[in-house]
Amino acid sequence: MARPRFHKLKRLLPRSGDFFPLSVSVFMLRITLDDPFLLWTLPVILYWLFWLDKRILAWGLILSSLLAGHWALLQMTPSALPNGGQITQIEDNAHTLKTPEGTYTLYPQDIVLAVGDIIEGDFRLLPSAPATLVGAFDGDTYQRGNRRQGSLVADAITVVDHEPLPTAWPERVETYIDREFTQMTPYLKAFFLGDSSAFDPALMDAVRALGIAHIFAVSGLHVGLLVGALSLLLKRVHPDLKTIIIFAVLGGYLILTDFSVSLVRASLLYAFMALNHRLKGPFSALDGLSVLVLGNLLVHPDILYQTSFLLSYGVTMVLLLMAPTLKTRSAPLLVSIYAFMTTLPLIMTMSGSVNLSSLLLNIPAVLALGMYLLPLSYLVFFFPALDPVVAPLFTGFEWLVIAARQYVYLPLSVPYTFGGFRAIYYAGWTFVLVQSHGAWRKLLTFSSVWIGAFMSMPYIQPWPVLSMLDVDGDAFLYQSAWHRCHVLIDGGTEWTSEALIKHLKNHGVQTLDVVVTTHDDADHSHGIEAIIQDGSIRVRTHVIEGAVPSSITCGDVTLGMDVPKRPLESKNENSIVVLIQDGAWQGLFAGDIEAAREAMYMASHPPQEVDLLKVSHHGSKSSTSDAFLDHVRPDVALINLPHVNRFDFPAETVIARLEEREIAIYRSDHHGTTRFIIGPTWMIPIPSKGP
Repeated sequence: MARPRFHKLKRLLPRSGDFFPLSVSVFMLRITLDDPFLLWTLPVILYWLFWLDKRILAWGLILSSLLAGHWALLQMTPSALPNGGQITQIEDNAHTLKTPEGTYTLYPQDIVLAVGDIIEGDFRLLPSAPATLVGAFDGDTYQRGNRRQGSLVADAITVVDHEPLPTAWPERVETYIDREFTQMTPYLKAFFLGDSSAFDPALMDAVRALGIAHIFAVSGLHVGLLVGALSLLLKRVHPDLKTIIIFAVLGGYLILTDFSVSLVRASLLYAFMALNHRLKGPFSALDGLSVLVLGNLLVHPDILYQTSFLLSYGVTMVLLLMAPTLKTRSAPLLVSIYAFMTTLPLIMTMSGSVNLSSLLLNIPAVLALGMYLLPLSYLVFFFPALDPVVAPLFTGFEWLVIAARQYVYLPLSVPYTFGGFRAIYYAGWTFVLVQSHGAWRKLLTFSSVWIGAFMSMPYIQPWPVLSMLDVDGDAFLYQSAWHRCHVLIDGGTEWTSEALIKHLKNHGVQTLDVVVTTHDDADHSHGIEAIIQDGSIRVRTHVIEGAVPSSITCGDVTLGMDVPKRPLESKNENSIVVLIQDGAWQGLFAGDIEAAREAMYMASHPPQEVDLLKVSHHGSKSSTSDAFLDHVRPDVALINLPHVNRFDFPAETVIARLEEREIAIYRSDHHGTTRFIIGPTWMIPIPSKGP
């Protein structure tokens, strides 16, 4: 009786080949929990699992239920404020505070603390708002992805004790590298500790731009080299003892690199395959990787917010799926194309562009890493006397990288590969993989066509779009129908400028036909200065104070400009007021003008009936008077607010005036970056977050 029951139970368990569809279904569910736009994918996934096998569908439902339950529990568990804890790490102005309630990021402001300090304080939890610009740093998802409870500040912190942390192996190895080496220090820290901060900034800028920064990150290639070298050295050792030694070395390497995601993935996958071989199991490397994906998501549902997790597991998954096609001489090119296309949406979000030449550059870069960068670094680490002998080879490599950055850098921006569009991109990429069958010419052709389809998307926009950009100040982007004209009014602060540039590129903006800096306040002008200095987005016409035309025509769009006849004392009152007219639609952008300048505007312009008003000066009580609202009569009001709202904008009186006239209000603190699709007689708002 027991044996038949055992065999019946065994038939219900997942088999080789089942884990990949299970990992895909659970991963898609996890994404959908944060992005309801992707709900449409769930019926497709369920039908796929049912078509494969009812048993797989059952396991998919079980695992998905476990994931959803864990995720819901995390959402419902409130964060308890700690009374104190110990400082375990210091990075610039952000410290790591370990407490009984969990790990937090502490901003001590002007208080000087040291690693090991045990502190107490009246802590406050900083509110976290999701970033709504594509490519902006999102503190909320960073905290969740790294298992931190949140960010803390305190007006007063008391150091009650100090307990030195035990000296860990990474610190000992770092001390050894600093003491024994002079020229090879950056490489040894990168390859042994996973720390690339010691490299020259110009070199790191070059490798990032070229798309080969992964060569300085500890990865599966390190594990492959280590395992290969150890297997060769331990050739005559008993297999079981050899496996134990290799596991011990890999464990030590994981500790040194602070458990790098790629290294953990490669080490665990090696352990899975070694155990499978030892037990003569039926499972493949793809099964092993899928099990790791499932385990990561079930234990840590927010791990998908770690970009390193998505890059490492995504590329490895595709390479294992396409492994049968990698048995020809074109394998290096195929691997490069697979990696390029798989990571493209993530790189676009992080950088705003990808380097087209990385398709070819990655081949010699990986060969250089495997053939001499890594092996020689390992050799030098154990024989410091070789430091000055080997260093010239690495200097030559650096020279080649800098030269490649200058002569073969081909940046390419592929828009609309973020958010829900990402699912469409990967659906098409899957189709390309299936249809190409590993033939590199087909793969390259189909991939080019698919990228071209996304690059053409901005030019099939039949309606104008206006965007209120959440840039810690003012910034508004107007894109006319078919992208015939791009207008940017103000650009926010310097610290959001990098995100602004990425956001523009991710929305298909390569050229700004008209840029208006309404006045020279930092929260209006610094972002525009950064765009001009960066140079990757072309600016055709830049309107600033002192050189303001009465109007500018851009395609079907007319921009009317209003400035005071003589300079006024207040910088705000000198703001350029812009009226955008596109057909019957009108939008008035009032800069930071106040009541006196509003009166001047009314005196020089007849009563209007605009569709949209950019509320002046973030909703300050000194602006947006009753008379001005009655003069311009807007249907929609936009209020772009600073992230640190010291002046409690917008004023309640301004909100009351708008509500009294039944004007729809959209605020960056409530709605985030908000897009408006503009029709002949209508506007459809698309906020990036709810109020």
